[in-house]
Amino acid sequence: MNMKKIGLCSLLLLGVLLGSSEARQPKKLPAKRVTLERDQLLFLEGAKALSMGRYDEAIILLNTMRWTYSDSPLIEEAKVLIFYSSARQGGPKNEESARLLREIQRIIEEGDPKTERLFKQRQ
Repeated sequence: MNMKKIGLCSLLLLGVLLGSSEARQPKKLPAKRVTLERDQLLFLEGAKALSMGRYDEAIILLNTMRWTYSDSPLIEEAKVLIFYSSARQGGPKNEESARLLREIQRIIEEGDPKTERLFKQRQ
């Protein structure tokens, strides 16, 4: 009879432990946070503004990144995005940029052998 009481108490204790709120909630793992440098944040904000068609905002953010963080490894990419923003923005001030962008797109679409050689050299 004592064995039955011990077994019953063990089952009851196990049920109480499993039914407690701590046992039901999954353990929370610490969140891994990616910390970005300020130049990276400005670059990403500028790229996002560009993708949403806010060309003035993109140019301001990317130029701020260029002038403030002149040693950033993202400078060259920022310059390309600034050019693209200017070309897409249009207007008389940006006619030359728009013309160059159209020419670049034409060369890429036609598959110019000279362009293919340049891409192979860079890889």
